[in-house]
Amino acid sequence: MGTAGRKGLYWKPGIADITAAYLAVLTGPRFRVTGLDLEPPQVELQDGISEAPTELATTAELLNRAEAASRETLVRLVNPDWDDDRVRTEVDAILAETGRAVADPTLTGAEGDGDAGFPSDGGGPGD
Repeated sequence: MGTAGRKGLYWKPGIADITAAYLAVLTGPRFRVTGLDLEPPQVELQDGISEAPTELATTAELLNRAEAASRETLVRLVNPDWDDDRVRTEVDAILAETGRAVADPTLTGAEGDGDAGFPSDGGGPGD
C-alpha cells in the first residue's frame, strides 16, 4: 500500500499535465472543440485494492449459506456503488422472486395485536 501511495504521488501531476495538454489540443485551431475547461484536472487514484467480482460473490454466498448477513448487507457487499433506493429495490425484488416477501403468519390485524390467529371469542388453543 505504501508503494502504491508513493507511485500515485509521482503519477498524478503527470496525468493532470498530459490531460490538460490534450484538452488544449482539442480546443486548438485544428479540432475547435468548444466548452472545455482548460484548467488542469484534479486526478484521483483509487484507494486500495478492490476485490474481483468473483471474490465478492463467493463471500456473499458463504455469508448467505451461514445465514450471517441480511439480504440488504449482501446486496451492498456485491454492489458497493449503489444508492439506498437501488439497494432497497433489489432486496425487494430478491425477496419477491424467492417467495420470502410474505407477512408474518402469526400476526393478525394491522397492528399485530398478538392473538396469533386465535378466534376472538377469548378461546385459545385447547379451549
